Amino acid sequence: MASSTLPITSALLKATLKFREWIGGEDKINEWCHNLAVEGGRRLAERWGTRVMDPNGELTWNMVRLLSPHDSPHFLIAVIL
Repeated sequence: MASSTLPITSALLKATLKFREWIGGEDKINEWCHNLAVEGGRRLAERWGTRVMDPNGELTWNMVRLLSPHDSPHFLIAVIL
């Protein structure tokens, strides 16, 4: 890293940490991400006609697992994305 970028990097890091604290800290961020994953997984499973592998979200942190809808044309799109 060039020495001229150090002050900018330091300032951005400080601002990022302040922002994360301002919105509620790491626990709040993880709670939001968890809820987004669980709800998004539920909606996607409903749309694809499959189901979430962890329906209660107890084993899900910030990513969700769905059963593969083998006959769905959307499956290939999901793998690519």
